[in-house]
Amino acid sequence: MTDTSLHQELEAVLDLPDFDRFERLWNLLIRVGLSEFEPEEGKRAFALLKRLSGSAMHRILNNSAVEELIELNPPLETVLAAPHERLRSLRAQRALDKLRRCRTERPAEALHALATLLKLIRDKRIHGFKTPHGPRDNQILRPASGVLRAIVEEVLEESTSRTPRVNESSV
Repeated sequence: MTDTSLHQELEAVLDLPDFDRFERLWNLLIRVGLSEFEPEEGKRAFALLKRLSGSAMHRILNNSAVEELIELNPPLETVLAAPHERLRSLRAQRALDKLRRCRTERPAEALHALATLLKLIRDKRIHGFKTPHGPRDNQILRPASGVLRAIVEEVLEESTSRTPRVNESSV
């Protein structure tokens, strides 16, 4: 898949409802991350984000959608959507605290915390605990989609100037 087609796909998803946009943006990020040699998609995304420049990290972390996620009321992972849902309150709280604390001085740590929150949201969505019409779900998915869009744009921008990595063990 070429960078041009990834850019075109990014443009195509922007008009989708938040519920669908979030998943398509997550999939784009994972597909760009296929160059990372990690077996799990979450780890590939984290590895990809770790390679972003400091300025790209700062642009993402200063996106207004990040602030919207941080300021959700009630906070992430504090409201059950279904009786069988398991809340990850402590994990979400730790990630939110790290994001707030590290945002300016340690952007790589803050970005990892932000990615942790996005992965929590993605897992809830894919396992049926987010719906296209739930008011709380839209309150979460709208800024989460905005954050993912900022991340995908930065990753695509930086990936066009990078040479693909070769897995030497498969050569």
